Amino acid sequence: MVRRDGTVWCWGRDAIGMDRDAAGPAPVIGLTGALRVFAHDGATCATTPRGLVCWGDNLFGQVRMPPTLDYHGQPEPRIGADGQLATTGALGPQGACVIRNDGGVACWGEIGSGMDVEEATRFGVIPVAEQGKNPISGRRTTTARRVPGIDGAVQVAFGIEHLCALMADRTVTCMGSNRAGQLGRVEHDLLAFHPAGPVAGLREVVQLEAGLAATCARTASGEVWCWGSNYFGHLGVRDVDKLIPRLVFVTSPDDPDDRYWPRPLRVEGLPPVRLISVGATHACAITQEGAVYCWGSNAAGQLGDGTTVRRALPVQMKGGDHAIDVATSTYGPESHTCVLFEGDRVQCVGRNESGQLGHPGDARALTLGDVEGMR
Repeated sequence: MVRRDGTVWCWGRDAIGMDRDAAGPAPVIGLTGALRVFAHDGATCATTPRGLVCWGDNLFGQVRMPPTLDYHGQPEPRIGADGQLATTGALGPQGACVIRNDGGVACWGEIGSGMDVEEATRFGVIPVAEQGKNPISGRRTTTARRVPGIDGAVQVAFGIEHLCALMADRTVTCMGSNRAGQLGRVEHDLLAFHPAGPVAGLREVVQLEAGLAATCARTASGEVWCWGSNYFGHLGVRDVDKLIPRLVFVTSPDDPDDRYWPRPLRVEGLPPVRLISVGATHACAITQEGAVYCWGSNAAGQLGDGTTVRRALPVQMKGGDHAIDVATSTYGPESHTCVLFEGDRVQCVGRNESGQLGHPGDARALTLGDVEGMR
């Protein structure tokens, strides 16, 4: 989390794949003046007045290409494809992007290796001769390269096989795979790569967030619209039977949850909101009055409603009143949620096997509890 003094505080397991105890809240050494922080797949980045800095796990090349098993414990400046220090960006599943001052987007990391056409990736068409290979996972990679068709982007969000961009005119453009409807438009060939194109009927978008195969947008009026896979319940709709069964199944053809919708659907039962956070398996929003609502998978109690019941529609988080910010985990069905309140008070709920709730023990929590040691 970013505190009012510009320091960044973190807690939980200190490195993926390393035998370290869960760490309590502590400031990131040498990092001051932070404006925003975001994390994914064991890596963390922060925007600062001098530019974008990243640290953590480098299994997919998120911090520095090429991918390695190295763990970068100190924030490192992120340099864009043009050789300039990046000012903002995004982390996603096994990759990262930066936005240049001219609105161009450069991305790197694993390129959506499930795509059927070798040159087609979530970051555009990349000739095989220009592709790299992750020495650990064996999947296809790319160094930082400009993504075609999304010049003028102000924000990007991406999943396993797709990338979406919020454009300066408040519309959304998506590219990559559409096998789960994650491009927000109807494409007849679900197994092909699709170049950048607009999400039909979506206007006045002010925030864009993505899960693994679903994307959500918040509009200026406080509505939330989502599209793509509903396997974890991201779409927030009551009548799931109207959704389309997937052709490529996560589990089996008779799984009622493995459905999608290729156009934006308004999340039902949600009051006007001022912020959203979309994780790997659930989503949350803060209303204009400061209440927290969440929906989707609840396997570890991460929705904070006191149960482990999956919620197709948003439910209000217990004790989440007067919230300032909310963050949803980008890892697994049994994940967690943290909420920032006034006075730098932070509370978390859900899974705690690695200390991600900010207190000792590995017992999950079904309602919000304080992060210990914050001062």
